[in-house]
Amino acid sequence: MDIEAKSINPLMGITVGSTVLGNDFKPSVLINPITRMITQKEIEMGMSGKSQYVYTDSLNEGTIGFSGAYGPSGIAKFTSAVAVSVSNATASEYKSIKVSYNISMISGIEYIDFDNLTVEDVLNSLSAGPKNLSLKVLEKFIAARDCSGSSIEKDELMKEWVKSLQNFISSYGDGLVVGAIWGGMGSVSTEMTSKKTEDSWKYGETAEFSYSGIGSSVSIAQTYNGSQKDQSSEVEVSCKALASGGCVESQVNSWFDVVANKSFAEISGISLLDKAPMQSSVSPPPKIPDFLKPEKNAEITEKLDTIKKLGDSEEFALASGYEEAKKTNPNLTFEEFKSTVRDKNNIDGLNELASKVQENSLDVLAEGSISRRNKNLSLQGVRTISLDSSSDYAVLGAWIANWSDIFPWMSMGYMNEISDAEVAEYILKIRCMMQDLSTLNTIYNTFNACNIKLDFCHLNSASQVADSFKIAQGVLSDNVESDDAVEIAFNSLSDEAKKIYTAWNEIGFLRNAELGLGLLIGDQSVSSEIIDVKPIPYPEVTYKAAYCSYGNNNPTAFSSFIKMLPFIDTNGDIYAFGPSLMLLRKALPEKMIFTKGGEMAMKLTADKDTGILTNDSVKLIPIPYSAAKGIQWRGQGQGRSLASSQSLQDQFAALEKELGNLNICTLSSDSWSKDWTYTVPYTLRKISTTYIGTVEKINSIFG
Repeated sequence: MDIEAKSINPLMGITVGSTVLGNDFKPSVLINPITRMITQKEIEMGMSGKSQYVYTDSLNEGTIGFSGAYGPSGIAKFTSAVAVSVSNATASEYKSIKVSYNISMISGIEYIDFDNLTVEDVLNSLSAGPKNLSLKVLEKFIAARDCSGSSIEKDELMKEWVKSLQNFISSYGDGLVVGAIWGGMGSVSTEMTSKKTEDSWKYGETAEFSYSGIGSSVSIAQTYNGSQKDQSSEVEVSCKALASGGCVESQVNSWFDVVANKSFAEISGISLLDKAPMQSSVSPPPKIPDFLKPEKNAEITEKLDTIKKLGDSEEFALASGYEEAKKTNPNLTFEEFKSTVRDKNNIDGLNELASKVQENSLDVLAEGSISRRNKNLSLQGVRTISLDSSSDYAVLGAWIANWSDIFPWMSMGYMNEISDAEVAEYILKIRCMMQDLSTLNTIYNTFNACNIKLDFCHLNSASQVADSFKIAQGVLSDNVESDDAVEIAFNSLSDEAKKIYTAWNEIGFLRNAELGLGLLIGDQSVSSEIIDVKPIPYPEVTYKAAYCSYGNNNPTAFSSFIKMLPFIDTNGDIYAFGPSLMLLRKALPEKMIFTKGGEMAMKLTADKDTGILTNDSVKLIPIPYSAAKGIQWRGQGQGRSLASSQSLQDQFAALEKELGNLNICTLSSDSWSKDWTYTVPYTLRKISTTYIGTVEKINSIFG
């Protein structure tokens, strides 16, 4: 089987020596072999896609995982962190379950060998453009530093230095890729499509739900139908494979052959991650030229000689930091800025947004569409792009250093304050809407499978509403770079879908019902025991009540009980459905009745203060994915919310730890001794770097 000539690697094209400005990477500016390669063989595995029966840390996010965030300032790091992999959420057909089994095979790490280099060596290793501009910054730096004239003359020379520094940054970014993890990335995806609409809720009452971690292996049948014994012949299976890096193609081909051209019954019991290539099959790292110190350039040596000792470069870092600070506060004076740079950092914006995400209280439709183009931020995330078949290896991770940590005359002041999270919040609204649309598509297709007449409510077609949510998800994915992406996606919805989404967004807490709703009346819930069935005037099924130890907040207690899904009509009326493909009609301490007769169904009220649905003494409690962790769980999920995104929570925690310990402004001058001279070699582990990648950071090179 020939692997499709596409890649799911967002770092495609990056290499050691690439320059970076924001999230925009450009080709390498290194012309001499000043890097080394070490062998580092590892395999990382995981799942992405969509399944109502399996939770993993990446499944139902619709994207491949991504670690880290780059940005010279606090806001830049924050927006980069939440922007990663926004765009590629899965928008599959309602009768399909599409799951990708991803593998990353790490071969080696390439890095600039700073321990054996000086500033002069690095300058002589740069291509002509960045070399010349960096020397111009050096000339302006020395002129301003050594100025013995008036303060006016000094100020003018400082302005000239700032101007030359900004010219360098606009041309060659604010950072350089100084290390890269090389290897390959492969993906085998299976898409299972049922010919029967009713399969949307066929297993909703008794299916086994699996809560797994990263790399956990579950069977194909588990992702499709909760490991039911009925392996239906009515399920069609299609498979495909993708690769980034030719070194993994043969292994992924062999992996693909495990499931290719087979029926669902033949592959249902396979745990595909168990069939992945082993570490012994990882290729050796790519060959690179031997390390070679560059030849000296007399002109560069002469210019560097004029530095003598670096001296105090703090005033330069303050000057550049002040220019950055004025972009968000034009009326700020230099003295005001200088007096606050050592103050404790303000990350209130980060903490407030983290709380909104944790509580699922983001108001996606609130006004506040903003321009992000001027902020140099790309939301493209993981996209399929052309794969160069001649490339045997791909970059899976990269370390980035700021130019100011390589050349001390490029002193910078980096603003760490996150008092306003407007940009990051808008990006998260896009992510939230992506998950909302996927969830609502699932809910309304599942309701449509119940075949309940809609004459009782304000809705004409559940199927068409479900399709509208699916289409809007694709529209949102295609327009994440637009300043008004949310508005574009919302306007693509049908009139009925708009009203439903508006109500859903306003309620907010229904996003927490990832595993459905648990019913509680007193201390009783819905057992799986049916005690009565009535065919007329409408089919009704009565379930026996049983003791549930939910207490005040123990959603795990619902593990063996029957769960429901919420249903909102265009009037904002809320119902619950699911068991026996019916609507909840009545709940008593001894029994719960479900009916096909919509006009008899129980209407529910959203209590935003408590985050539950109510009707007198009846409570329907949203159940998060975490309730199924470590226990046997019965039922299926409605969809994932941002609150359960472990990768996002990890990003928040890492940024809070990093930025919370900093001052409002970080001055690069603090990293350089006043006695520094250009003949002193770098210390590799003291160079500050930021890591981004599709694999976890490896700490064997950079600190």
